[in-house]
Amino acid sequence: DSHSLAMLEAMDRAQARDLARQFVANQEYFASAHVLIIQVARFDRNFWKYPRDKKAYTSVLLDAGHLSQTLYLVATRRRLGVFFTSAINDGDIAERLGLNPSREAPVGINGLGIADTDDDGLQLKTETFVVDRSARSRASPDPPL
Repeated sequence: DSHSLAMLEAMDRAQARDLARQFVANQEYFASAHVLIIQVARFDRNFWKYPRDKKAYTSVLLDAGHLSQTLYLVATRRRLGVFFTSAINDGDIAERLGLNPSREAPVGINGLGIADTDDDGLQLKTETFVVDRSARSRASPDPPL
C-alpha cells in the first residue's frame, strides 16, 4: 500500500544464506549472491486488466522477462554479475512472504553481486559487499555505453 521497502524479518548472515539457498532450490551459486530480488506476480491485477484474455498469464511472464532484462542492463553497466532463475522453491517463498496463492505467486529470482573474475565459472565473490560511500566522489565515472 505504501509503495516502499520494509524489513520483514531480521536475520544474521548464516540465516540469510540458508534462506537464500532454500529459495533458489539449493542452487549454491545463486545462494551466494549479494542481492536477491524475488519477482512476485499479482495475478488478480493482471487478470483484471486483461479479462477473459487467453494471454493474460503470458503477459505476466513477459513482464518478468522485461524486468529481468532491465536488471541485467543496469547490473552490467555497474560491472556487477547478474542472473535470473525460475528454478525456485515457490511454495516456500510464498509461505515465507505470506502470499495469497489464489492471487499472487513468485515467478523467478534475479540476483546480482560482485563478479568473481578470478574464477572461470559463473561465480560471485563470497565476501561481504560493503558500499564505501566516501569513495563515490573519487570514483571514476561510469564506463561508456
